[in-house]
Amino acid sequence: MLLDPGPSLDSSSSSKEQAASPPNSGCLQVILKILANDKMLAEHPRILSKSLSLLQCLWKAASDHYAAIKTLKDSPGFWRNLLKPLRVPVEHTHQRDSSHAHQLLVRAHVLGILALEIFYTAERGTLDAALKSELEELGSSKSGAPLVTRWLAEYAQCDFNEGLFKALQTQAREIDINFHELRVAYTQTERIEYGANRFYDVNVIRRKLFPQSDAIDGIFSGTGSMGPSTLAGDDELLHNATLGEREEQAREFIRTLGFVNLNFSLCDAQASLLAMYRSFLQITTLRQPDLILSFSKGLAGTAATAQMILALAEKLQEQTGDGYFKLNVLENLASLCTFLVSQWCKNAADAPTPTFVVTILSALGATMQKALRLSSRTLQPTQLLAELLITQLTLLNYAKYVKRVSECVSECVSE
Repeated sequence: MLLDPGPSLDSSSSSKEQAASPPNSGCLQVILKILANDKMLAEHPRILSKSLSLLQCLWKAASDHYAAIKTLKDSPGFWRNLLKPLRVPVEHTHQRDSSHAHQLLVRAHVLGILALEIFYTAERGTLDAALKSELEELGSSKSGAPLVTRWLAEYAQCDFNEGLFKALQTQAREIDINFHELRVAYTQTERIEYGANRFYDVNVIRRKLFPQSDAIDGIFSGTGSMGPSTLAGDDELLHNATLGEREEQAREFIRTLGFVNLNFSLCDAQASLLAMYRSFLQITTLRQPDLILSFSKGLAGTAATAQMILALAEKLQEQTGDGYFKLNVLENLASLCTFLVSQWCKNAADAPTPTFVVTILSALGATMQKALRLSSRTLQPTQLLAELLITQLTLLNYAKYVKRVSECVSECVSE
């Protein structure tokens, strides 16, 4: 079997000693070696990403893969090796390939596996000792802000290149191409692959523009094709397009199209990472209270949580721009912020300071205005609006019983 972890964990007593040994067949041993290799994230992020994607699939169906998961968890250093990518700061680069997107996706898969492992553990139940130690280290504030708080600045990014996308639209008009018909209809499996063919199949479009040419020199050589695909609106792609002297414009259009695909790949990976970061913190807070973010350890214990909420509020204030990827960042940040505020109002023993209340209400109000502006176009973030409104009312209701903040709240509401 592909996932054969070695001898069955349910084998007879004569083979129990073999069952307890590390895996020696199947792909699990290979994956363990990949995780232990410190160079994989920097030099082979796609291989590491694919390996972690497989592990996340195992965890999603944990009941069907108990033996394989147990073998992994019992392997020496598994949790430490799994979490290594989370300790490596995210470098913001402008690579002309999909390596950086896969590096982000690696972190997203790790957080997804952690979230599932914590979710399957009973509420306040006992985590694997090695995992608990690793998680406590992530939430430790001995050397400044906890690592999970510092991740916010690295993971809440959206590098959507609006100028590049507008340039592509302009080039499409110059060669009389209906830009709205260029989107490729991929299956879900095919769209997993990042690269120069992520959203628009450059090869299919090239064949439409240059039916007599088999290749265009110097355009994303070695990136490969996504495989079989279909082009939406295939028969209506060109509208009286007479290339002739505009052949170079068409070639430039295809080059730009590849760069747009790479940019979309990066944005998609950033969105996946932020979504997994949000899920990880929400599930950890609900299933393992006080492990990473605390609401019940007095002022010292809640300081990190307050710092996280304030950092989220600041990030919400910074968000600008339109479009799907920008809205995705706004929704994830707002969802995490409203969740933590609600948990604070529900569980924290310490009253918030006036500055805290005003800052959060101001950030949520500004976010609601941005969401309303976006909803007036093609996007309808109605759930986000509802969450923002409910959280503002909850925070106001919580704060009104605290005499020292009532005046500040009144001023905030009047504004």
